Amino acid sequence: MTDSDRIAYLERRVAELEIGHNRYEVARRMNPRQWADAWQLNVSTGKPFDEIIDDLRPFYIACQSTPIRTDEVTCTGEMK
Repeated sequence: MTDSDRIAYLERRVAELEIGHNRYEVARRMNPRQWADAWQLNVSTGKPFDEIIDDLRPFYIACQSTPIRTDEVTCTGEMK
């Protein structure tokens, strides 16, 4: 395995780990009501829980810098 192969492998691995880390960061900021809503959406629709968390991520990133309100979530943590 060449150095460039090792670097490419490590870059792919870091990208994989970053996805999990980002999901964790969203999930840990969710309050119990948000978690229950996401779980209920998973149970009622069959949508994978990871996808539900991924869909919420942009709103949590925006909330870190500027208080905003969107259709899905407010920066105070309330899901609509």
